[in-house]
Amino acid sequence: MLTSCISMSIKKGSLGDLSAIILCSGISKRFGSNKLIADLHGKPVLWYVISHVQKSGINDVYLVTNPEILSELEAYFPNENYIINKNYNYGMSSSVVSAVKKLRYDFSRILIINGDQPFFNATLIKALISTQDSHPENIVSASYMGSPRNPAVFPHEFYGELLLLRGDTGAKSLIHDNTTKVSLVEVGDETYLFDIDTRYDYEKAKTIPLSYLDS
Repeated sequence: MLTSCISMSIKKGSLGDLSAIILCSGISKRFGSNKLIADLHGKPVLWYVISHVQKSGINDVYLVTNPEILSELEAYFPNENYIINKNYNYGMSSSVVSAVKKLRYDFSRILIINGDQPFFNATLIKALISTQDSHPENIVSASYMGSPRNPAVFPHEFYGELLLLRGDTGAKSLIHDNTTKVSLVEVGDETYLFDIDTRYDYEKAKTIPLSYLDS
């Protein structure tokens, strides 16, 4: 599954320099409704992402969303930290910018993960964190067959560049522009990187064995 992994025992608060932002600002146009609250094996899609991030040992987790769906998400997840992206119509990058503006002085590194990636579990997130611990000046990205994929951890040296992002490519362009400063964590099974964009993706996700949702 992985080229490396770390143990499950990380004490709460031991990652005080690291925050996680879960991108939840999309309008799910291709899905037709809010895909993040679509039922997947009895729980909303976003529930798995939040759970995996929390189980990885990250204590400071933020959902970056748009004001149009905030109340809908709060109905399912009332106790989470929210960052409101008022510029969500400008694409995924606007969510990253909103989060970095709010968190840049409080955390020295940020994990960015999409809210529609329910199979990227806590063990994989821990592998990203462990690699970033070993290469603190590098961006650390998941990869499949050597190609960078979401999610990724960004150290504070890249906050300035994250704030300049524009469009709907998110932070991918920053990874591609800094290949010599990127460490990859290879994920041997692409299923763990699966994201849900369309109804077809959703129906496929429901056929993926529950074991993929385990941490």
